[in-house]
Amino acid sequence: TFPDADVVFRSSDGKLIHVHTGNLQFGSDAFPPTIRPQKDEIVDLPEDFETLEVVFRFVYPKLLPDLEKVNFRLLYNVAEAVEKYEVHIGKKMCCIFMKKHATSSPLHVLDYSIKHGYPEIANSAAPHLKFVQLTDLKATTWVTRELFALWMPYYYHWEDAVRSTVKPLISAQNHKVNEPASGRKSIGQSGRVAIAIVPLDCPSWPSHQKTILSALTAVSGPDWTIAEVITVPEESAPCYADVVFRSSDGKLFHVHTKNLEFGSEGFPPAGIRPQNNEIVDLSEDSTILELLFSFMYPKLLPDLGKLDFNTLSKLSEAVEKYEVHITGRFLTHKRQNVTSYPLHVLNYAVKHAYPAIANSAAPHLKFSPLAKKEIVTWVTREVLELWMLYYHQWVEAVRSVIEELAEESHATRPLHTNPTRCAAWTKYQREIIANLSRDSGPDWTIAQVIAVPEGALPCCEAAAKKWRTELARKLKDIPPFVKV
Repeated sequence: TFPDADVVFRSSDGKLIHVHTGNLQFGSDAFPPTIRPQKDEIVDLPEDFETLEVVFRFVYPKLLPDLEKVNFRLLYNVAEAVEKYEVHIGKKMCCIFMKKHATSSPLHVLDYSIKHGYPEIANSAAPHLKFVQLTDLKATTWVTRELFALWMPYYYHWEDAVRSTVKPLISAQNHKVNEPASGRKSIGQSGRVAIAIVPLDCPSWPSHQKTILSALTAVSGPDWTIAEVITVPEESAPCYADVVFRSSDGKLFHVHTKNLEFGSEGFPPAGIRPQNNEIVDLSEDSTILELLFSFMYPKLLPDLGKLDFNTLSKLSEAVEKYEVHITGRFLTHKRQNVTSYPLHVLNYAVKHAYPAIANSAAPHLKFSPLAKKEIVTWVTREVLELWMLYYHQWVEAVRSVIEELAEESHATRPLHTNPTRCAAWTKYQREIIANLSRDSGPDWTIAQVIAVPEGALPCCEAAAKKWRTELARKLKDIPPFVKV
């Protein structure tokens, strides 16, 4: 509402709205005030204030409404009003947003689109309309006769298509399936894992067949999707799995050869189909294989964030062994463990040629664990050789800082006429050199080692900062653990 406006409207609920004639003439073709009313005359309109407030915004380009935030009831009322008053911008915008509601409010959208000549919107709404809606007396009081005339033949065509599908489905024969044993979990499905490979009629299909027929014959119209009606529960047995694996702890897994070929390069059956229902033995346990085979089914990718590090490590090795393509997720989680398990991550990264991960893990590794006999037995020789060189360079950088630091001294008041040697620094200096000399490797931070107590003299704080900067510079110059 604009106080300087020259036309006044009154909504059906009695509220006044002031609008400029020039904007009405520019933005619409059918408003009554395109002919100026008499002085102080108020023009009554049948729409309520909420609707008119949105409609009049369309004639002010800087005040266009955000229809994304408007509920459907108001959107429908506004869409009818802009058609009635021929508000140009409003008609185009309402078309866009009415089409978005073709699924949730198909009858209203269909009625609107037929009434105002928008065939594309009508065709998008019709498949979502339930037949029973048109037999509802409340609906038929406002639905146009043209909509009834168009909908009836459309629905009968739909019904014929469903009927022609039902007939062959009733006579469809059962299919063969490998008999499953209950109580175990299957790969690609939830619920069971087959323990024998004997061709039998599928015990589940007759029940699923009845459910599908019931859904198809129900008078519900084409509002549902085909995928919702002709479907089987997720827990159904993996009927067409053609390869069986046995884990190291004796559990069997039925998997599809095509999925193995698509998702990996290194599985035994990827190129050779086992003979005579042969079972392929694998060295991994069932926990690892269940996770591993999940990568062959894109809809069933495991949540690696919930795995403990030991399981994640074993799974990572299996992924590399069988050349499973989806490895990026493993690399991300390996990076997250470089602080807690640097040696394991470093060994994995060097072994499988991931230099970026190796270089992020190396600075967190203590030197002392590498001397333990039980660790040396599983760490690869390449890691040991690379680490010795890396650690030697680190030690040399620290030693050079210690030698230079030992010569450091400063005055407490360097600008004073009688400067004196800082006695406090001598004490801090000894403590810092002792910390640097400890054989603990680069697992600590520079700020923890080269530090002075809180409340130390400013001159000592400045000296510590200087040596932190110097050590950081020397360590930065050390070549990476693995060359990228």
